[in-house]
Amino acid sequence: MNLKTLGEFNFIDLIKEKAIVHPDHVITGIGDDSAIFQSDRNRVNAISTDTLVEGIHFVRDQVTPYDVGLKALAVTLSDLAAMGARPAHALMNLSVPPDIELAYLEQLFAGFYDLALIYNINLIGGDLTASRRDITISVTVVGDVSRRRALHRNGAQPGDKLLVTGTLGNSAAGQMLLSKSLEFTNESARERLIKAHTQPKPYIFEGEFIAESGCATSMIDISDGLSSDLNHIVNQSQVSAQIYASKLPSSDELRSFCDATGTNPLELLLHGGEEYSLLFSLKPVQADLFIASYQHRFNSHITVIGEIVEGYGMQLIDATGKSTEIEPAGWDHFAP
Repeated sequence: MNLKTLGEFNFIDLIKEKAIVHPDHVITGIGDDSAIFQSDRNRVNAISTDTLVEGIHFVRDQVTPYDVGLKALAVTLSDLAAMGARPAHALMNLSVPPDIELAYLEQLFAGFYDLALIYNINLIGGDLTASRRDITISVTVVGDVSRRRALHRNGAQPGDKLLVTGTLGNSAAGQMLLSKSLEFTNESARERLIKAHTQPKPYIFEGEFIAESGCATSMIDISDGLSSDLNHIVNQSQVSAQIYASKLPSSDELRSFCDATGTNPLELLLHGGEEYSLLFSLKPVQADLFIASYQHRFNSHITVIGEIVEGYGMQLIDATGKSTEIEPAGWDHFAP
């Protein structure tokens, strides 16, 4: 059965069955003209939206519908993670061709709902419309954050340490494996790199922990690449940053990929997009205690990759101490 046969409103009735996972603050959800929800007045609201467009962000025959639904939510959640916010509700605007199979849409929503369940997020509304050919999925997420603890891009200070969660470059390598005919026979590494691209991890719990610690001074998620997103922090904070090439965290899978394909790992570490790791600056006197607390809480990678200094721009410091200017070269939708 396809969507045209089922009909718009029958499909909406179908997807609303699993939409609400915590009903406490939801007054009106899917099925009315607007969603109505109540928030905690001791916190401020945070809201962000993101869009996946077929042919730009994904190719239908290269990724599963489950991955499309999961990633659509994950990339939007990552923006809230960068503020230290806790997500609560989501809205989805979905444009699909009328002849799309219902099974495809069921899997798309399965991916969305599986991730929503992990982070306790309600789908409270949105819009469903026909497209001529391609799928477009836009997700808006609403959450909240302590007014005193919300993190921004403009708070970095000279002397602060620069840290990043997880490893870098995996998603970019996964995207290359999907889009190019590359000779890479390490199947387990191939699978993990592709999954890093198609099922990114939003660092929601980690972002809230970083914000609540009171130690961080700025934060951003790495959606467009380390060089591009760090450039936002240094520009808005009116400071400079030094990054140590030897400290950039890479996975065994990425190193295997780069060795096999002749790819320069530094290019992927600095400029690879869609990582969704968190990049943040930290007060230096609290760095050691914070890192120990973080690693105890999450048992996962967190790495000091550099520091904030006075001045402008970004510098890469190699193993010999030589400094090279870093030009932002991550993802830009409208770059020539």
